[in-house]
Amino acid sequence: MVTGLVTETLRTPPDSRAPARSSAAGGVAIVTGMGDLRVLRWRKYGKDRLYVNDEAGLRIGWVDLLTGDATIEQPAQIDAFRAAVAAHHAEAATEVADSVDTAAPPLPAVPSPRPSAEPAWVDLASNRPGQGVRELADAELAAMKERSRVGTFIARTFDMKTDERAWRMGAGGEETVGGRLEKLVKHGWHVLHAVPVGDRGADIDHVVIGPGGVFTVNTKSHPDGRVWVGRNSVRVNGHAVPYLRNSRFEAQRAERLLSAAVGFPVPVRPALVFLTGTLIPNVTIKTAPDDVVILDRTDIPGAFKRSSRKLAAEQVARIYDQARRSTTWTTQSAVTSVSADQSSNCVCRVRVHGGVHVAVDVQGDRDGGVTQTFLNDLWVDAGL
Repeated sequence: MVTGLVTETLRTPPDSRAPARSSAAGGVAIVTGMGDLRVLRWRKYGKDRLYVNDEAGLRIGWVDLLTGDATIEQPAQIDAFRAAVAAHHAEAATEVADSVDTAAPPLPAVPSPRPSAEPAWVDLASNRPGQGVRELADAELAAMKERSRVGTFIARTFDMKTDERAWRMGAGGEETVGGRLEKLVKHGWHVLHAVPVGDRGADIDHVVIGPGGVFTVNTKSHPDGRVWVGRNSVRVNGHAVPYLRNSRFEAQRAERLLSAAVGFPVPVRPALVFLTGTLIPNVTIKTAPDDVVILDRTDIPGAFKRSSRKLAAEQVARIYDQARRSTTWTTQSAVTSVSADQSSNCVCRVRVHGGVHVAVDVQGDRDGGVTQTFLNDLWVDAGL
């Protein structure tokens, strides 16, 4: 039983990390032994941690290798925890030293290739529906089994509410909606799934691009749940949830990024899809929101096919060409818009870092010189 949590900072030498080996969790792990304790290094989703468990799978604590912060879940074993972490670092340092000593002699230097004008990007068109959430579910399942296989069996058998269950159900919902959205492809639409946005692990469930416009689609799975939708609120089983607000922010963020990438305004409309797991979806729409499309399983793909034409084929192709590039959704600095008037004054909107944007007013003379600049506005993307 966890009697309390203790946090402290352990200084981890950066050169003490051994080369990583793939683990069954789908992440990267190194397992070492220290008496009756086991040390598991887990790397994925931008995290790098050491988990310390006893032989029965009880977690003693863990260390964040990126910050050096440690969380001890069993304070009575804090000395053994520190000794196990120190032994792991010593063994890791030895492996690194051995790999350096036996390394092959360096190859002759060759001229560096000329850098490409376009940064390398990953094609998001190959992403599967629910891919990111499914990976989280698999990683959590592996961690549960590491802690206790019996406990994991009981939790799965009785469908207990755990993080793994929530991610697994979310992934199943995205896979269901993604499969139905794919039917739009033969009608001139493009569909992207699990689109990563920014650098904090967030993603958009689905981005739909076609003659009827651009949509960010958010899937919400509530098996046997009762969903009520009003103009400015959503309730699930009587409890208010921030789905409308989050969907609006998600669409606004996508609109800014896509508009900056293609060079012309790209309106993006948010859509919420509710899955209740019942033959007749248990979704009541009291008053539909003006700016968010509310759907259930039976509305897809028909709702998109019936939408009025808003984009020409050339616009659809250009937006999709940029949307499928991972670099479109990253947080690199970029000028997002520039407007000017006849007096040589202009407003530059610039994404300066992450989701942080500023608008700068620049006043100039008619000869092109800058006479004054000042901050006009500043805003931050939702979710940061």
